[in-house]
Amino acid sequence: MSFTVPGFQMIFDWHVSIGTLIEVVAILVGGLFFLWAMKARVDMMSVELSSLKSEIAKLSDILIKLAVQDQRILNVESDIKDLRHGVGFIVKPPAGLV
Repeated sequence: MSFTVPGFQMIFDWHVSIGTLIEVVAILVGGLFFLWAMKARVDMMSVELSSLKSEIAKLSDILIKLAVQDQRILNVESDIKDLRHGVGFIVKPPAGLV
């Protein structure tokens, strides 16, 4: 079948050959293989993401404990500084310990 336009002629080939069918099947099989491989990668990435979430939660707990420890150290330093300046509750040790 051919269509003609003034000054231009196009011909459509409506015949299907075995090579064309093999090409279509190969493209479909390749597409299915690609989808299967991507699904496996997505599953693997979701497992890795869940392990990263747990690791981030652990790091968050560690940072909170570190901040609390830092505040305690600052409080102890402040207490020692006050004691050096004579502020605070200081008692003489018992006579037998000196």
